[in-house]
Amino acid sequence: MCDENYKGYGLVPYSDGNFPDEFLIYLFERMQEEGTASVVFFEGKITTSEKWLEMIKCHGMHLFVGFFDGELAGLCWLERSQEKWAQFNFCFFKNSWGHKKSIAWGKWAANELLNLKDEHGYLMDMLVGITPSRNKLALRLAKLCDWKESGRLPFGVFNGQTGKSEEAVISTFIRGDCL
Repeated sequence: MCDENYKGYGLVPYSDGNFPDEFLIYLFERMQEEGTASVVFFEGKITTSEKWLEMIKCHGMHLFVGFFDGELAGLCWLERSQEKWAQFNFCFFKNSWGHKKSIAWGKWAANELLNLKDEHGYLMDMLVGITPSRNKLALRLAKLCDWKESGRLPFGVFNGQTGKSEEAVISTFIRGDCL
């Protein structure tokens, strides 16, 4: 991204060896300390750093660690890649909370991911978010980051605390809608 408005932003992909397990564990422990782990992993499957590591190292999972001016800002990951789209998940750290910073970084990161290429062209045309409809904060942030609500699934997510499925909002971010 050449735009001067986004100077200082960074997104580093995880690949075997570039981040030690201790750093990956730190990311999860920080989510726990800041109170976001239970919100992000509402289904109740990722409750320990061991389960987090197992998830991140799973085939088809693509973790990206985000920075702003050299400071750790948050992370996002892609999963369930199919053809030219993937499911997008994110978590900002407290130091990145705040209207302008998280919105700008959120737009920039989604744009960067949609502009990844290989020798055949763009890797993805669309990112898909599946968010519990009760998570108003995440849905508001998605809207402010130019994600479009594309539909609802009556039983789209599982709530690990209640043991029941709940309604989910499907949001999409398409190349061309960004920046």
